[in-house]
Amino acid sequence: MATEELSSRTMESKKVKGLYFIGEVVDVTGWLGGYNFQCVWASGVAAGESA
Repeated sequence: MATEELSSRTMESKKVKGLYFIGEVVDVTGWLGGYNFQCVWASGVAAGESA
């Protein structure tokens, strides 16, 4: 999924209200070694607090 189609604050789709994407589904690249876990957890918290 292209990240420009998501709200970076809530992880909600800009095209479909009420649809959230988190974790590995979102096309975020970064260093290996735990950084991807941080992205997964942070996006989950953002979506959970917004839903």
